[in-house]
Amino acid sequence: ATGEDEFDSPEPPLNAQIICATPEKWIGLSRRLHNSKFLRSIELVLVDECHMVGTSRGAVLELALLSVRQHNLDARLIAVSATVGNMGDISTWLSSYNTSSAELDPTPAKTFVFGDEYRPVPLSK
Repeated sequence: ATGEDEFDSPEPPLNAQIICATPEKWIGLSRRLHNSKFLRSIELVLVDECHMVGTSRGAVLELALLSVRQHNLDARLIAVSATVGNMGDISTWLSSYNTSSAELDPTPAKTFVFGDEYRPVPLSK
């Protein structure tokens, strides 16, 4: 299912194994399905452009992640970005989401950095 699909029926898209949505679309979908088994069955959330945290759309992204965690504390969150400058802040922020308890975990989330040595073609600077 993608953002182009309309979720007008009261039934969630249970046949979808992957849902690709903007934070705004996800919030709308999760509000409509707030008590459904579908939201409790989510196992993985991949957040692209996590560098949005701290921008005007960052609050929307955080609300979208909160909606996932509200229904499933065991859902795994993975955040990626090609341009994140505040990686430590993002890692600390995500640590509170990547725990299976309701209490905050002060340990930063696991972070992997892939530098220029991982590029198949070097960039000209």
